[in-house]
Amino acid sequence: GKSTFIKVLFGIADRYEGVLLHRGVDVSSWRTDRLVQRGIAYVPQVDNVLPSLTVYENLQMGGLRLRSALLAQRIDRACEMFNELKLRMNDLAGSLSGGERQMAALLRMLQFDPQLILLDEPAAALDESNSLKMEALLKEWKQQNPECSWIWVSHDSRQAERVGDEVLELGEPE
Repeated sequence: GKSTFIKVLFGIADRYEGVLLHRGVDVSSWRTDRLVQRGIAYVPQVDNVLPSLTVYENLQMGGLRLRSALLAQRIDRACEMFNELKLRMNDLAGSLSGGERQMAALLRMLQFDPQLILLDEPAAALDESNSLKMEALLKEWKQQNPECSWIWVSHDSRQAERVGDEVLELGEPE
């Protein structure tokens, strides 16, 4: 149910009833690329990198629509974050662990300067130390962009409490 919920929000799974609004506008007819253009980004549970490109090249793909100076600045910051996480920018993305690929996908998505991030268990493939680093990275992003937000799906209730202002638990109806 959790992954389906986030996929419905991003428009890649059908909803059964109701209306999905973003800033008061029904988004049910928007194509996925329109969501990205409107500042809604999705990080799937499965890594979303191009395996035949290096990590650095994957980051460049994320910022194609940005002016080159701004893109360079953001990629420099992403490189710093990758170094903080002890990841290698020149490695092929396909050679990284699942957690490293997930972190690369997250950093690439941040290049789009989203207003809302839909995160489907982004730390599921990370050990606890790197999971906490990912949380810190996203909290830093949120502090720098206080008008932005995320919906973070997690099976880890402790993580949900750490990253959420509000927590919604999904489960079987009683």
